[in-house]
Amino acid sequence: MNTKLILKISTLVSVLFMALGVIFVVLVWFYGDEIETSTAIQANVLNPYFILTYIVLFLCAFLAIIFPIGFLTRNPKSAIQALLILIGFVLLFGISYLLASGSLEGDVLQKAFEKGSITNNSSRLVGMGLIATYIIIAVTVIVTIYSGVSQIFKK
Repeated sequence: MNTKLILKISTLVSVLFMALGVIFVVLVWFYGDEIETSTAIQANVLNPYFILTYIVLFLCAFLAIIFPIGFLTRNPKSAIQALLILIGFVLLFGISYLLASGSLEGDVLQKAFEKGSITNNSSRLVGMGLIATYIIIAVTVIVTIYSGVSQIFKK
């Protein structure tokens, strides 16, 4: 397909979605507080607004999945590199999950557990995220220091 044609179509669709979004925002401003009490106004203004939001969200998610796949099929070497990066992240989060504990020690966690807003598994997932973040920060600092030191010795 012609690149200029694709660009024109995507520009037209973007402008259309923006115009519809602006129209719905103006309608919400126009009706103001009446929207909270009137189900007819909600059905006529807010429902199409949400439908437009869902359409744009799913279109963006679809394109965010399709374009990288198309790029990787045209560049197989990039696909191998992307696969290695993906495997690295899976290993990182796997190791972080194994290191994380699901304990609910501490007053704040115990109160949250009693309210039912946190479980052992959710505590472990939060710990996994924190440990993965710490590992990424540590690797970044080490690579930055290594890069600076190696530049000094190259001169």
